[in-house]
Amino acid sequence: MIRTIPVICLALLAMWTARTARAGADAPQFSHKTHAVLRMPCTKCHAVAGKGVAAGFPGEAECKVCHTAFTAAQTKFPTKRIYRLPDFVFFSHKVHTDAKAECARCHGDVNSMATVTLAVPPTMKMCVDCHRETKASTECFICHEIGQ
Repeated sequence: MIRTIPVICLALLAMWTARTARAGADAPQFSHKTHAVLRMPCTKCHAVAGKGVAAGFPGEAECKVCHTAFTAAQTKFPTKRIYRLPDFVFFSHKVHTDAKAECARCHGDVNSMATVTLAVPPTMKMCVDCHRETKASTECFICHEIGQ
């Protein structure tokens, strides 16, 4: 009897794991690739990108513009930040969207990704090269808070 308890526990754990995996597989996952065929601008869902510093994640209201019937499970998609800059760097999405900068320049071809990955690591060299190429200012104080 004592020897069968671990076997029973392992069997129950295996069944629970399989059931949980199936339930997770049934939950819809957000995919940029799936939505790319609609050819919407990034700011359609990431509306705050044109208004401020962070692009942010769209909420249920943005999804319901197109998807009228949603269950609570369908509006929960991963919101893990992929791109992060050091605290001493100031970056404004608004400045870049106003300058007609292409999102893919910094974020890669997000429309071909089912799950967003760090396609273009945000380095100072990448930013300075782009600023030089587009004749934008390369003065330190444009991106860095002096004194930090």
